[in-house]
Amino acid sequence: MSAIGKGIKLLASEPFRLVSHLLCYLRGLAMFGKLVYVGPQTRIRGRKNIHFGKGVKILYSAKIDAYNGKIFFGDNVTLGDRDVTLIASQAIIKLFDQCYISGYTHIAAYDGGDIEIGADSMLGPNSLVISQNHGFRRRDILIRDQHMEAKSVVIGNDVWVGAYSAVLPGASISNGAVIGAHSVITRKTRVEEFKVYGGNPAKLLAERT
Repeated sequence: MSAIGKGIKLLASEPFRLVSHLLCYLRGLAMFGKLVYVGPQTRIRGRKNIHFGKGVKILYSAKIDAYNGKIFFGDNVTLGDRDVTLIASQAIIKLFDQCYISGYTHIAAYDGGDIEIGADSMLGPNSLVISQNHGFRRRDILIRDQHMEAKSVVIGNDVWVGAYSAVLPGASISNGAVIGAHSVITRKTRVEEFKVYGGNPAKLLAERT
């Protein structure tokens, strides 16, 4: 295709893009009475328990459930790409200013196990952050029937969690830390400020300079 043809195609597509973006903002305005960008195929439950700062973007096909919990979005938070899931069930999720959650990430807070993700932090695609897990120690009871254990999760400011990583109940990640892809962070992992960790279980690899 010639440069002129490409230019004509681009100009033709711009009105569609503008209308599409406008509809997303109108959808957010209708749902929440605020200028929130809510992308297509997004499913939201418990709207009255969800609180937004300025410039929040929910890009595409997210699932947000705060029916019996609370979710707080700081300013300029983005749920990116597609299929991000946020679930707050008898617990609180707080996403602080400018944090970015990549597509296919699952964040779930249950039964008093709150989750906080600090300002300017980023979670790579297919990440998991969860505050509850099954008990499993007793052999006379099926795992599915054992008591659920909830512990709060805190991810500090300016943290990068790589793709396919899992941050498990009770985990704490200090400011400025980097978690390599495919890593597992448990409550026993001591993640210090401005250091790089990776593996399962995650271990110290390096330090940010």
